[in-house]
Amino acid sequence: MRRPSLCPLAAMVAWSLLAAGCGAGDLPASDDLQGAVDAGADLAPPPVDFSLPGRPPTDHPPLPLMEKHKGPVLKAMEIWTVVWPGNEALGARVNAFHDWMLKSAYWSESLSEYGVGPGVAKGVVVLPQAAPPVLSVSAFGGLVASLESQPKYAPNANTAFAFVVPLTTQVTGGAGREGCFNYGGYHTETANGTVYEVNLQCAGQGNGAFDDLTYVLSHEAAEAATDPHPRKNPGWYDDELELSGEVSDLCIGLSEIYPTNVQGPSGAESYYVTRNWSNKAAKAGNVDPCVPAPKDLPYFNVAVDPLVIPVVLDGQGKGTTKARLLPYAFGDVGTISWQVGRTAPGVEVSPMKGNARAGDTIPMVVTATPDAEFGAFIFSLAVQAQKGGRNQWFGAISIE
Repeated sequence: MRRPSLCPLAAMVAWSLLAAGCGAGDLPASDDLQGAVDAGADLAPPPVDFSLPGRPPTDHPPLPLMEKHKGPVLKAMEIWTVVWPGNEALGARVNAFHDWMLKSAYWSESLSEYGVGPGVAKGVVVLPQAAPPVLSVSAFGGLVASLESQPKYAPNANTAFAFVVPLTTQVTGGAGREGCFNYGGYHTETANGTVYEVNLQCAGQGNGAFDDLTYVLSHEAAEAATDPHPRKNPGWYDDELELSGEVSDLCIGLSEIYPTNVQGPSGAESYYVTRNWSNKAAKAGNVDPCVPAPKDLPYFNVAVDPLVIPVVLDGQGKGTTKARLLPYAFGDVGTISWQVGRTAPGVEVSPMKGNARAGDTIPMVVTATPDAEFGAFIFSLAVQAQKGGRNQWFGAISIE
């Protein structure tokens, strides 16, 4: 997400280990869709549109692309890990993660095509005051200002401050948005351009919770590196999907695990990180654009055509638009099951789920009621292949 760039928690829950429930609900829970795939339950095949010419199983519309805007990237990112008193041990563990990530093959393989190179973890900053029970998003700008005024933490063109919010603190934002309900983290900048991330802990305690935290940390760091100034001078993002168009957004919920030699509380750490969108892979068209891609699994998905679905309201505040679902695969993955995430208020999609084969064309109808609000809203599909593997498709519905 952009301005500021949010990591939508509900979409992240879909294909990740997160246990926290969320209200945004962009994608269904992975266990729900996997269970339906295994049992073949109530995912009846939607009608195939035989009025259209047959499609090759590999046929799909052009994939989204990151576009370079005038803003810079953080070529050699320097991350300060910022915690509150009582979280010093967690801060040290996060700093070790940052140190591994910024020097890793994962980082360079994901982001070098956007001009981002290796970076460095600068250390842990412990704020002087106890963490409050509630923090507004507007408070973080003041916290950054207090840090950048100290010579030790004076930022340069590659600096980012990564806040790790305590479990006991609720982050609230404008327009009814709340951390761990609408988002798991975000990155933005201060009025004078200092880059910072806010990373939430939404899954409680234990090592599984740390896995979820490193997922958020890697997501926000990758987007802060490639689009560090989303408000004033944006860098890389997709214009068509501005609401969810940054490098990690397009792969949200898709992850990879890296065993390491870094020692943690229970031995060597295995880090759980986001996958990131590759323009090079997207342009190739026949390989998974979310890298690092799964090995030995053909790329497959269910595309939505058009990418941004326009719904024009009439004088009574209603509107209907037709679109198409286009399952495709570059190998035998068996039946492809898909399910629409929760839509915006006043927007209905039919069908909401189904089974299909690569090459099918499935008609879809999007209807807006008088409860619909003007604007663009994220539209997503969670996708599961019968022979293994998960994927997703992100688009948007525009109420006009």
